[in-house]
This record gives sequence, structure tokens and C-alpha cells, in this order.
Amino acid sequence: MRALILVFAAAMLAGVGAARATTDDVTVTGTKLTEQAARERADSFVRQLQIANSGKQLGRWHGPICPKVIGAPEQEAKRFMRRIAAIARPLGVAAQFANCNANFIVILTDDSTKLIDKIERNVPAPPSTLDPIAFRKLLHDDAPIRWWYRFGISAPGGGFLPSPVGASDGQPIVFQPNETPRIKVPAVRSISAALIVIDRRKLLGVPYDTLSAYAAFVGLAEIVAPKQAPPYSVLALCDESSCPVAPSFTDAALLETVYKTEDQRDGLYHRIAVTNALAARLEGK
Repeated sequence: MRALILVFAAAMLAGVGAARATTDDVTVTGTKLTEQAARERADSFVRQLQIANSGKQLGRWHGPICPKVIGAPEQEAKRFMRRIAAIARPLGVAAQFANCNANFIVILTDDSTKLIDKIERNVPAPPSTLDPIAFRKLLHDDAPIRWWYRFGISAPGGGFLPSPVGASDGQPIVFQPNETPRIKVPAVRSISAALIVIDRRKLLGVPYDTLSAYAAFVGLAEIVAPKQAPPYSVLALCDESSCPVAPSFTDAALLETVYKTEDQRDGLYHRIAVTNALAARLEGK
């Protein structure tokens, strides 16, 4: 129980297993930007969310997700999970709803401080496989939505490696001139679990569809909450006139480029590749 935050969360599930249901549609709309505007937005967005930051490979799912929503009325929880699955599907991420261990957990609570305190008491120090900065932020930040990931390192075709998270960043690179003129790394960094805590008391009036879009966006790729959420992202939640019911066009384009970027490359390559691909996508190419 002291090894992982998710062990605590799983203890709250008491019989996970939602009935399989028809997926709700999630429609993303947007407009093309000029070349300069697209480049500026892509550069800013990737930088703000710290995509592939500090030389780390992209954090993304390479296996199916098993969503579980705690703290919402039953029908809303089911719809919440279906919408997460609908956003994940175009990325090639399958979602399971039955006979699986929850690994994409969303907890809606009226007292996130009390919940996080319980987590902290059960996990007094971040395990060696966690980013200590992200762990402290989960525990002590006062943001209305907080999230945390667990990662695994896998070798293509060889399953998960018994290495601590981050080990791939320092492993030797492999140059294969006889195959392709590129540098490859021997392992892939994958999200193996995500925990998202939403404080409903701080988000009164925000609809569940907005929260599900937010949870899907931050849960499907490793991102860091920006100091100030850009207005063109679901991360901004609601403005004076409306609340988004789907990830924005920029959000969806970012996820698309993250999942299309080649696996066995280093973090610098990933960051540049995502930025370039996102700029092209926003420009309509």
C-alpha cells in the first residue's frame, strides 16, 4: 500500500467493473491558423505543458486504459468514462470497461485536501519510480484539478523492463546505419496508470462533460499544468460565456501528434517532432 498512490485509490473502488456501454460521441471543431500563428501557438503550447521536457521521452499509453470514475452519480460516471474512451479511440488507445484493473482513475470529491491528506499518510514519501516534484505537487498544490502518472519502461517486443522510471533517459543510444540513418533508443517510456483528482467544491457549475474532456486530455499524455491555462485549451475550463464540452482543436491536435510521433527516439527529438507536427496541424496541413 505504501508503494503506489494508486493502491490507495484502488482500495476505494471496492468491486470495479462498469457495464460496457455505447460510446458517446465527442466532436472537436476548430479553425485553421496562419503559418506564423500556428507556429507561435505550437511553440507556446508545447513549452507551457512541458511536453518531453528535460530530455525525457514522451509519456503516453502503449496499452489499453481501464477507466474508473469515483464520486459522480452512476449515470454521470458511466458517461464520463465513455467520453474518455471516445477521446482515446482515435489515438489508437483502446478502452476496457469490464474485467480489467482500473488504471485511469478519476476521483471527484468535495474535499480534495482531506483526500490528498489520506493519500499522503499512506504514501509518506514518493516511491523511487515517481517524479518527486510531481508527487509533491499532487499532495500540496491547491489547484482544483490535480493529476499524477505512473510510468513503465518497456523494450519493444520484450515487455516491461525491471528498471526504475527514467532509466531509459540515460541508457546508451543505438545507431543502426545499415537499417536507417537515425539514432534509436532501446526502450520506450509508457504511462501505466493515471490518477486525476477533481475538487467539485472549487468547480461548482462546471458540467461533467467539461470535466471529462479535461480529464481525458491530461490523462492521455504526460503534461504539466501551466501556470496560466491558455484560453484556447480545455485546461482553461470555463470562460464568461461557456464551458467547453470537448478538448479544443489545439488539445486534440496535440494528442494526435503525440501519438503519431515515433516511439524509439530521444526526448529532444520528441519535443521537436511534436512541435513541428502540431504547427502543421494547426495550419491545416
